[in-house]
Amino acid sequence: EWLRGNAERPPLIDQEDSPLWNRAFSAPADRPVTPSNARKLEHVLNAMGASRMIVGHTPQAGGINSFVTEQGYEVWRTDTGMSRWVKNGPLECLEITPSDGTARVLTRTGVVPGAVRRMEENAVAPRTRRANSGAGERGYVEGSTST
Repeated sequence: EWLRGNAERPPLIDQEDSPLWNRAFSAPADRPVTPSNARKLEHVLNAMGASRMIVGHTPQAGGINSFVTEQGYEVWRTDTGMSRWVKNGPLECLEITPSDGTARVLTRTGVVPGAVRRMEENAVAPRTRRANSGAGERGYVEGSTST
């Protein structure tokens, strides 16, 4: 109701673990979401009738990426830190196609299928960080439009 302008700002909004500041689901890709937080993600998305959450405000050194739980719920981490005053990260954006909900990452060098940027639950964290984007990613072909 507060977002609609029908209520006062709740005190919860300014707390460290508020919906606006909580980073439980936005850990960088080299630090996967903990199993406990993966269960919380599943619970939250299930309660909302959603399968995907999109978060920002925690720069991802390798660019936009997602984490997928064993149950198939996903969180997309979209802050690339692209500002030169933050991390000078890659210029990227997440596209979710309205026809089928497919996620893909638009980069300077082309389109990266969402599956290329996905980290499955219990996966081994990447040992190296991606370059600015595109070339060299698993299964990625420059200019590819496949999803």
